[in-house]
Amino acid sequence: MKQWLMGLILTGTALFVTLSLTATSALADLIGSQVTATEFFPDTSTVYSCCGILPGPIGPVTVGPGVEFPAGSVAPDGQLDVAGSQIIWTATETVDYLTGSFNGFELIFSGAPLITDVTVDASSTLPAASVSFAGNQVWLNLAGQSAVAGQQTILDIQTAPEPLLVLPLGAALLAVVMLSRRRATRQLSVAILAALLGSSSLHAADHILVASSRSNSLEEFDTSGNWIRTFATTGPYAPVALAQSPTSGEVFVTTMWASGPTAGQLTNKILRYQANGNFATDWDTFTIHCDGCPTTATQSLLFDSAGSLWVATAYGEDLGGPIYIFEYLAKNLASTNPPAQPSPILAAMYRGNQMAFNSAGNLCIAGFIDEDVQCFDTSTGKLTDDYYAEIHASSVSPPIQPAGLAFGGDGRMYLTSVFGGQLVKESKPGGPIVLLASLTAAPSELNGNLVFRGPCAKFPCLVTGPVTPYLYISAFSAAPLTFSTPDPVFKVAAATGAVTGLISGAAAPALASDHIWGGEWMIFLSPGPGPILLLP
Repeated sequence: MKQWLMGLILTGTALFVTLSLTATSALADLIGSQVTATEFFPDTSTVYSCCGILPGPIGPVTVGPGVEFPAGSVAPDGQLDVAGSQIIWTATETVDYLTGSFNGFELIFSGAPLITDVTVDASSTLPAASVSFAGNQVWLNLAGQSAVAGQQTILDIQTAPEPLLVLPLGAALLAVVMLSRRRATRQLSVAILAALLGSSSLHAADHILVASSRSNSLEEFDTSGNWIRTFATTGPYAPVALAQSPTSGEVFVTTMWASGPTAGQLTNKILRYQANGNFATDWDTFTIHCDGCPTTATQSLLFDSAGSLWVATAYGEDLGGPIYIFEYLAKNLASTNPPAQPSPILAAMYRGNQMAFNSAGNLCIAGFIDEDVQCFDTSTGKLTDDYYAEIHASSVSPPIQPAGLAFGGDGRMYLTSVFGGQLVKESKPGGPIVLLASLTAAPSELNGNLVFRGPCAKFPCLVTGPVTPYLYISAFSAAPLTFSTPDPVFKVAAATGAVTGLISGAAAPALASDHIWGGEWMIFLSPGPGPILLLP
């Protein structure tokens, strides 16, 4: 018995040490990664073309001992060199960098460790107008600067190994105990290692993406609320709902028509973008089709942990039928117009607002006209929960009209009330529902989604260490369109209801950190495939 116990302890300890060493031995700098460079001017949406230089992204190039982008490759007047922990721009001639919102370079890395900070090295002889980063993208802006041949802008790059999911020692020992009785201890150790090391990467979400419907754009911010850039434009469509695939990293966007006789009406078009904001020619070919549906116009969409996309039609019983909730398998989403699975979920509701998975794994959907939340078993399509009675028993005034929906790690439900401007929560799972915070008043609405960030056991977040739970929601001004004061994003403490104006700004041109007009949905942006890792 003692020998068995000692072997068990040694096996568990070896497993824990092996995982720990694996996590710390990941790639520590940029050497060996792939990098693509693009020159932009006068803004981050316009690729610069001049002087015989091939426009567009150059690369990917493997980061190694040579100069990755010599003069004449990405720019005519200098070279870009990437070292293990630095990016170096060297001017090869005297040049004045014209003024614009951006005049410089975007570098996108793949196969690299997560970039955690970018700063200008003190030894630089050419100052930068600004530097920024998002995930594994770095932007160097030289707008308005002047250089002579030989001057350099040197960026210091800090990276961190990709975090791996480390099984706690107690859990590893317990698993070994359970299977060691079948004489499978060694096989279990190998299986756990294989499962963990082969699992999807975990990412620290360091940026926020907000749908700005009146500017036809997706705007990117850091988690302190500072504007980074226009992530992407949306052409003739106004963006509404956002979701990011955990398997491909692609961002999917539901839409409204932005102009014409149907302006402001939801469409059946879903746009798709890469995790860096780039898009291909088939960016708007994903179209919802349905025979017999009251409408194919859609608003809400949601990914599950397997990478399947769930999409709900926006209108139901007022058009003579239910809300349809379609499932699109991850393996089919690479198609330009993927097919939905047969037998959609049918919700007898008037409106299909935000969807979320509850602690039981059932798919729930809010409806503001219905003043209800309904939940369904994704395997059978059967109704599992109906919150109508609980919502209407609440003393919150005015009555709750749910649009945003989220569940905490303890199973507690959170809702936004679209016209009342309230954020409410269950005081405990099962109710009663109480006021958490009052956020807006007419003419502003809480028209977007509700994002919960805190301890949770369900996709899309995983947790290490103590994480203070917060809720995030954007506001939408229903006043006539003017580019005056942009719309805010609020951060609310889930425990106390304390409100922070995370993203806010004054009227243009003094925007401060805000570039949102017609704030719709927001997400925390992961730099690539894999669930989000919340850090303490």
